[in-house]
Amino acid sequence: MDFEFSVRDKENDREQIKDLEFTTDGHIFTLTWMWPYGVDSVYIFGTGENEDIQINMPQKYNGKLYTRDEYVEFNGFHGRITSIGRYKYSIFPYIKENGQMVLVNQNGVDNCITVSTGKIHIEYLVKERGKLFSNKKLVTIIIKPESFVPKDVLCYVKKVGSMPVCKEDGLVFPFIEDFNSGVNIMPDIEIYKNEYIKIFLTDGEKYGDTYELFRK
Repeated sequence: MDFEFSVRDKENDREQIKDLEFTTDGHIFTLTWMWPYGVDSVYIFGTGENEDIQINMPQKYNGKLYTRDEYVEFNGFHGRITSIGRYKYSIFPYIKENGQMVLVNQNGVDNCITVSTGKIHIEYLVKERGKLFSNKKLVTIIIKPESFVPKDVLCYVKKVGSMPVCKEDGLVFPFIEDFNSGVNIMPDIEIYKNEYIKIFLTDGEKYGDTYELFRK
């Protein structure tokens, strides 16, 4: 939506959005916050987790103008969860000054919240095929996520003698392409018959809240 407005920084802490919280109930989410004194409307931006907000371009985002009266009537701002992942919501006061609508820039902390709408399930399969008269075998890795997954999220680990039990339990190899939703079949890998391959998250602490990995 295009509309005319200007932007200014907040003049004091009384203009700051505070106590922003996110809760879910089934497929419905609720945002609640403390309204600044004298503010009757806000603009709510919804973006990807790592997308920077440009406050002078609200029409670029999945935004919504929301009034204090609506907030009181519905006990917060509600929306429907339509996809799984991590997102960021940012809220800015939207006020009228000298006959013009103004978006009041905030500190980028108290008025923003990063949320998870559930974990993306990633199913994988490692298929082995022996080679006649050879001490080697061919391995095909099949990755099947329910949503797009960047290549940096996953790695595969090769170990001699037994199956790797963690990422540090062998040689770590990256993937070279992102994974689309559905079946992704990797090029065959040739390894020795006493070597084994398993898939892991590259960083469990970083990605564990967003992705869940299953071996088929």
